[in-house]
Amino acid sequence: MLITQVKNELNNHYLYLNFAIWYDIASYFGQAAYFYHRATEERDHAQWIMDYLTQADYLFAIPATDAEHIDIYQGKDPFSFATEDHVMDPHTITLDREIQTTRAINAIQRKANELNDYITGHWLRQLLIEQAEEESLSH
Repeated sequence: MLITQVKNELNNHYLYLNFAIWYDIASYFGQAAYFYHRATEERDHAQWIMDYLTQADYLFAIPATDAEHIDIYQGKDPFSFATEDHVMDPHTITLDREIQTTRAINAIQRKANELNDYITGHWLRQLLIEQAEEESLSH
């Protein structure tokens, strides 16, 4: 479950990076900075989980991401992104992703409790606190 969460965090990283790049190109520098920061946080979460697994001597490989399948423009001209008729809203997508992430981490927490894995359960608390902050920021 933790390895799957690494993949989820990296998928979020690439999605937010795509948003940041679009805003940067479109000269919405405040929004670009916001999404660059969010992308960095997601990458850091993935690294944090990988560090935990490494410290536990767990042999794993970084999972493949779905980044090559992320098309924030949905086949449209990238500059149509700013028009009202475009179906993508980065802030709504970000909130949805953060809610999904919280649910996934909660599921890992439940599994750790079920397995009496108190070390992982304790370690996950900090990630859940961070996740609550991210969800709040996304709102």
